[in-house]
Amino acid sequence: MAGGIPLPDQHTAIGRAQCTNLIAQLKAEPTWSALTPSQRASVPHIRSTDCFVSRKRSTLDPVTTASAAYERDYYDDWNVYVWPINVATVHLHFGFYYDFNNAWYKWKDCHVTTFIGYGQDVTWCGFSGNYTPVNLQFGMNYDIWAYATPWWKLYGYERDNAYRDGAVYVWGCFNC
Repeated sequence: MAGGIPLPDQHTAIGRAQCTNLIAQLKAEPTWSALTPSQRASVPHIRSTDCFVSRKRSTLDPVTTASAAYERDYYDDWNVYVWPINVATVHLHFGFYYDFNNAWYKWKDCHVTTFIGYGQDVTWCGFSGNYTPVNLQFGMNYDIWAYATPWWKLYGYERDNAYRDGAVYVWGCFNC
């Protein structure tokens, strides 16, 4: 991303029972047919410890607006892997203005993309605290599930606090 600031990736393991369900879907239709030959060749070697979440964050450099306020766009993505296959990505993207006295809403986008054979629900996407001297909070609640076991879900939520000085503090939970 040009002009962006890449932030350190974070990796979190997914539990063995949940990983086993994710692996089972790789072997079921319609997922199996959608895999490339090299992905199919890797499936027999995937263990119940090979599932993890990799979080990628980036932000565009602050831009001064005509009103002397600053604006910042922020992109937070959680990639769910059954290594080496990315089965889902959770996206919380937003923009905000700030002037060192207040922070206020510009835009937001919350969605989850999944590989064939996996489903998702975004149950809440929103923000609170518009024009506040403390912070503006963006967030989303979601779940990811395999077609083979739709009653079993990986739940998560994310909250990103955007401060009046342009800083962003991210917190949340995946598989909780």
